[in-house]
Amino acid sequence: MGVMKDISERAAANLKGGGPKKSSNKAGTISATDLSSAFKRIIDDLTKQELRRIVSRMNTVVRTAAVKNVRRASSATIIGESMKSKMTRGDWKNPSTVRKLGAAVGTEYLAGGWYGQVLKDRGATKPSMANNGGEVGRAGGGNTGIISKVDPRRGRVIGITGPRHGGDSSDNTKHGYNYAHMLEKGGNHKNWGKHPSQLEARPFLEPAARDTMHKQEAIVKKELIKWGKR
Repeated sequence: MGVMKDISERAAANLKGGGPKKSSNKAGTISATDLSSAFKRIIDDLTKQELRRIVSRMNTVVRTAAVKNVRRASSATIIGESMKSKMTRGDWKNPSTVRKLGAAVGTEYLAGGWYGQVLKDRGATKPSMANNGGEVGRAGGGNTGIISKVDPRRGRVIGITGPRHGGDSSDNTKHGYNYAHMLEKGGNHKNWGKHPSQLEARPFLEPAARDTMHKQEAIVKKELIKWGKR
């Protein structure tokens, strides 16, 4: 039996005279219950259990939409996958090495000027960001791609969705996507000692949250109605 139904049935029993506490005064016999205890049970069940489930479902909707956005064909203003089915940085599986008199003396490199070590450091075989990575804390979830987290904070429950962040600021981890903010917001970084031209923003997270707002609201309404009847 759910908390709400249990409290409701106890209240109904009180009204019929079967309550746990009775007292008499000039108005007659009064049945009472511990209202503060009932409210605490409601708050605990709602914030510690039900809201977690609701936010998790909302995260799933936003995460799915974000992945769909990333998987679209790219353009100057729309982000799109680049590593799903083709190698965009050359044949990183077969790097060449500068040789002199038949002996390897140089750094590994790829056709087109990509240094092999750079690709090794930054995950040459890094899976595409356009992957539904699931929820942090769940079996198999939160490992790569776009992930979600349910974060309880002082009675509130916050849903966080976005690409998994790498372990450092250089994007040198296999599953991290520390460049995602540049795609979402635009901007530029200093590369090879020079400032490149401004990159246009190609948002995929904000549109996912905005375009699924009606679905998120429907989830909240439906789940709270179910919770109130349990």
